[in-house]
Amino acid sequence: MSGIYLHVPYCRTACHYCDFHFSTSMKSVDLYVDAVVKEIQMRSGQTPWSSSVFRTLYLGGGTPSILSVEQTQRIVAGLQCSVNTGDVWSEATIEVNPEDVCSESLRGWLKCGFNRISIGVQSFEDDQLEWMNRKHSSAQAIEAINLAKSEGFEKISIDLIYGLPHRTEQSWDSTIEMAFSLPIDHISCYALTVEPRTVLGARVKKGIESEAPDELVEKDYSELCAKASQMGFNHYEVSNWAKNSPNKAIHNTSYWEGVPYLGLGPGAHGFDGEKRYSVVSNNNTYIRDIGLWRLPDTV
Repeated sequence: MSGIYLHVPYCRTACHYCDFHFSTSMKSVDLYVDAVVKEIQMRSGQTPWSSSVFRTLYLGGGTPSILSVEQTQRIVAGLQCSVNTGDVWSEATIEVNPEDVCSESLRGWLKCGFNRISIGVQSFEDDQLEWMNRKHSSAQAIEAINLAKSEGFEKISIDLIYGLPHRTEQSWDSTIEMAFSLPIDHISCYALTVEPRTVLGARVKKGIESEAPDELVEKDYSELCAKASQMGFNHYEVSNWAKNSPNKAIHNTSYWEGVPYLGLGPGAHGFDGEKRYSVVSNNNTYIRDIGLWRLPDTV
C-alpha cells in the first residue's frame, strides 16, 4: 500500500521556530494549484507509480488550510483522475491551523474525502503562542477541536511542542491537561529544536534567547508520557501517541516501515521503494519548471 504526501508551501506568518519550506506571499497560490495538478499527471506515468494503488493521502505544509475548499478539491480531483486511489482512502489527513477552522471549512474538507484532521495547536498558553508567532489563541484551538468533532471528524490529531524556554512553572502541565480533556484520538509532540535559519535560531545565536536545559526537556517529555499512559494513549512511536491502536497514523507509520510514497509539491520528498527524491524548495522555480513539463527534482 503506497501513500501520497502533498506539500502546500504557504503560511500567513512565519513561526519563529519553523524551518520547513514555505512562503508568506500568497501571490502564486493559484499558479501553485495549477502546477501541482500537472505534477500529478507527470508523475502518474512513472514507475512504480503507474501500477501503484494509493491508500493514504497527507496534505502537509506549510499550511494546507489556507487553500480554499475549491482549490483543495481541484487537487484531490487531480489525484483521483491520474492515480489509482481505490474507492475510499484508508486514511486522508489534512493539516490545519485553528484560525482556519469553521463549520464551512470542515464540511468542505469532509466533502473532499478527508477523514482525519491534524490541528497545529503547539501550546494552550497564549503567551507561548505569541512568542512562537502563531496566529491563533488557546481559545481558538479549543473551539477548533470541539467543532471538528461536532462536524463529523472522528480522527482528530493535535501537534504540541515541549521543551519551550518561554514558560511559567505550570505552563506545560496546563497544556497537557487541556489536551487530554478534549475529544482527540492522537497527539504528535516534538521537542523544540533551534534551527539556524529561523528567527529563533538567530535570537539564540545573538544571545537574546536561550535554549531550555536538557533536564527540563526530559522532564516535559516524561510528564507527557505518564499523562498519555494514564489517559489510555498508546505510545507507538517516539513522538506519537494514539488512543487505541487503530487510531495510530497509518500514513506516517508507512514512512517508518519503508513503504514507498509519492511526494508532490515544492519542498516535498518521495520514495519509490529503491531511491529517494526531493522536489525543489522554491515556489517560483517549481511553477516555472512544471509549466515547461519538467519535473523540478533536486535529487
